[in-house]
Amino acid sequence: MSPDWASTGVDFGAASAAERTAVEAARTEVGAGAEETPSGFLIPGAEDMKGLLAEAPHEPSAAERLAQQRAQDEADALSGISGSEVPASDADRTGTADAETAARPSRAHSATFLPDGRVATTDLGYDLVRIWRVTPSGLVPDHEIVLPFGVGPRHMVMHPSGHLHVITEFSCEVWTFAEGPDARWRVVASVPTGAFDGDTGAELTPGHGKMFLYAGLRGSDTIQVLRVGGEGERLEPVALVDSGITVPRHHVVVRDTLLVAGQNSEEIASLSLDERTGVPGRVRHRLETPRPQHILPVR
Repeated sequence: MSPDWASTGVDFGAASAAERTAVEAARTEVGAGAEETPSGFLIPGAEDMKGLLAEAPHEPSAAERLAQQRAQDEADALSGISGSEVPASDADRTGTADAETAARPSRAHSATFLPDGRVATTDLGYDLVRIWRVTPSGLVPDHEIVLPFGVGPRHMVMHPSGHLHVITEFSCEVWTFAEGPDARWRVVASVPTGAFDGDTGAELTPGHGKMFLYAGLRGSDTIQVLRVGGEGERLEPVALVDSGITVPRHHVVVRDTLLVAGQNSEEIASLSLDERTGVPGRVRHRLETPRPQHILPVR
């Protein structure tokens, strides 16, 4: 059927037969329901557009690509790191979260210097511990360690033994890292805390010497005491004690006392420490403080 040239709204009176044939072919290409713009361009109609979209290949979104990459990174990390010890509860994690969860932003949460001058940082959003080299122009990425999806590495402690201990916010564990002969850091152990359902990990701080670590748990508002064993790579839960405040955001050991910042109870509590067992006792003193978040001892 010949097209109705008058209905196009464009003067084709001077068009040659070849030009008219080309326009008719174009209309056939984009579909019988094609509509023509005032300037003479043909665009597909609604029904034809549906067909074109249905035939178009699916391009993964940025979130989907991120989820795929995270799954591959975690599989490589858990299967390819020599000497790593992954808890049984995490061994069967696939790391394939849905795109909405995988799209959560990167969140650098804490940093500490390593013995050789490099810097370690935690990325709570991407479940990474990153190692950086310090250069005159700034920090340069060296390598990174991928943890299981969703654990949320938060704060770190550099132990005198040379091991790096990291508390996770969402899984409430303490992960231990060691530097290998190739100068790359690897997971060597992990231990769960005595967290209750709904708890989130907060601060991890060392006691005096090399014997104890203290992990804060928000929700149950408790402090997990961990004894350091082996050559610094092994942690053993010793006791879980009441912090005496609400939401223990931060804590620090000062001489024979554990000071705990109660964010929601708006106070700092001091608990005496047993030098032999490392276990905190009852609250000795309280200091009213508006929503304390961090305690920094004066040196």
